[in-house]
Amino acid sequence: MQQGGPHVSTRRFIEEALMKTGGFAPDMAAKVRGLIDNCRLHFYSPGDPLIRQETLEAEVFFVNHGVFKTISSDDDGNQTILSFSFRGNLLGEIAAIDQTPRSATVTAATDASILRLGGFSKISNALGTAETFQLLSRAACQRLRDLTQLHELILNRTAQEAVVAIVENVIERSRMSAQRGCRDLVIPLTQGDLSLMTGYRRETVNRIIKTAFGNSMTFTRSGLHIDVQPAG
Repeated sequence: MQQGGPHVSTRRFIEEALMKTGGFAPDMAAKVRGLIDNCRLHFYSPGDPLIRQETLEAEVFFVNHGVFKTISSDDDGNQTILSFSFRGNLLGEIAAIDQTPRSATVTAATDASILRLGGFSKISNALGTAETFQLLSRAACQRLRDLTQLHELILNRTAQEAVVAIVENVIERSRMSAQRGCRDLVIPLTQGDLSLMTGYRRETVNRIIKTAFGNSMTFTRSGLHIDVQPAG
């Protein structure tokens, strides 16, 4: 993992995203910039852990680029993929609000970078207590909406319908967070991920992908590789 200060264009993107997530009025912009200027970017490679389940740290992170995967494990070691976080999302907001142990593990699914915003006290020193609650609670609500949407894609569907729906959902979110002009896109869904999410064997998942998408998608170690056609 590496770290460094955010570039001017990066700071502008982060400022706009935090203002939107928090639903803040324009007069909050200076406070948001002050928070950003006191934080640093940290860079991650696929598989690097960001948050570990059951730890007591309560730091909040802003996803600057890349994708992070949230996985929960039960006492028997069974894993469940809860969600994927993309560029512009916050991570760790729930633990920061209620000061409880982390409920899941978060790892980088792709090359990625995050801005460490700090814990509740650091953020509230910059933004104010009420404004920090507003920012984190709105981010938590968005996370719950994303989680609900992802799991609704699986309910009451055939194996093929569930796999195709999940892939199309993550493709759309990956496209939205990808850099403009990017032709190749790797979405962070491995055969193992799709198997965990749907309960179907990897061979079944691979057959469904081939049947539904033909040769336009190829599984790599980091996920499904897609050739993104440039906008006309």
